Amino acid sequence: MLLRWSAAGIGAASVLLVTIAAYQAHHMLRQRCNAVDEQQRQDTALIASADKVKADHDQAAQRLQTLKGTLSDLKSRIPNSPNEAEFLAQFSTLAERSLVRLRNFRPGQVTNGDTVSTCEVQLSLVGSFANICRLVDALQESPRYLSITRFALSGPQQASDPCFADMTISIVFSPVQNK
Repeated sequence: MLLRWSAAGIGAASVLLVTIAAYQAHHMLRQRCNAVDEQQRQDTALIASADKVKADHDQAAQRLQTLKGTLSDLKSRIPNSPNEAEFLAQFSTLAERSLVRLRNFRPGQVTNGDTVSTCEVQLSLVGSFANICRLVDALQESPRYLSITRFALSGPQQASDPCFADMTISIVFSPVQNK
């Protein structure tokens, strides 16, 4: 009988040990399963955002191409030296097309910057108000990058007289330019 109780005790202890081990294994597997489920949710969210990331990437690449084109266009409009004579020829052509007479052209001060420099050019113009406005508007089509830094317009003394305009234009150039 003692042997029977001993065998029963060993059997019960074995069943208890197997049950505890099974419970521990089940608990460990459940934790691992939960971790895999969470990783799957994160991966699914990442995959779902992949289309947005790709769209953002494509949009950024397109913007970069646009900026490269703009930079290339800008570089083509900035010569290595002021070339005042070339600018005078370009401006004279625009003035003729606008029916404005160029009365005075004086290259002036050069201002050196880190990447670009400017040369101020003073001009005096004679023409009708509408034609002077047309010339100023046509400057945006100039093959040179420039800015009008001063503009003074004097009206005619009489209705049939022309207007006079004095302006200062800064023409931009880059002595050191990577084209």
